[in-house]
Parts: sequence; C-alpha cells; structure tokens
Amino acid sequence: MEITADGARLEFDCASGAIAERVSPDAQGVFKVKGTFTPESRGPVRDDAAPRALKATYSGTIKDDAMSLRVEIEGEDGPGRTFSLVRDHPGNVRKCR
Repeated sequence: MEITADGARLEFDCASGAIAERVSPDAQGVFKVKGTFTPESRGPVRDDAAPRALKATYSGTIKDDAMSLRVEIEGEDGPGRTFSLVRDHPGNVRKCR
C-alpha cells in the first residue's frame, strides 16, 4: 500500500486497489475509506473481458509502524480480507500478470 496526499494505491496477489480520498486516521489510529478493488487474471485478457473495478471499503488501524487493513468488496459475503502491513517492509506479493 502506497499512501499519497490524495489517497492510496494497493497491490495484492492477483489484484490491485485504489483509494481516491485522503486516508486520515482518527486519534486512535482508526480509518475507513471508500475505493476500488480490481481482480487480475493470469495470461492475456481480451479487451472486452478485462476485469472491472469493484467498489470496496478499506478500513483498519494504524499503530506506530504497523497497520491492520480490512478490505470489504461490495457484493461479497463474509468478513472481508484482512492484511497486516509494516511501514518500509515490502510484502511478498505474487502478481498474476
């Protein structure tokens, strides 16, 4: 996850995400923002079959250099996907491209 002044870009295994609003945690480090989640697939994809961005909610808590991140994708049942991130420690992301 790369946070900018205006939002964030995210890379997942076989997916990417985008947040187009400022990620501003409250005094306890809690945040909740809207964005998109775009699944990817292996190999070439026809233009008319390209994956579409799905609406998503990104929420979590930041404490010191650690972040707990939950991704809830609109239309998916269940508790969402949870990730643990640490500042300046790249994750082991395997892209499907």
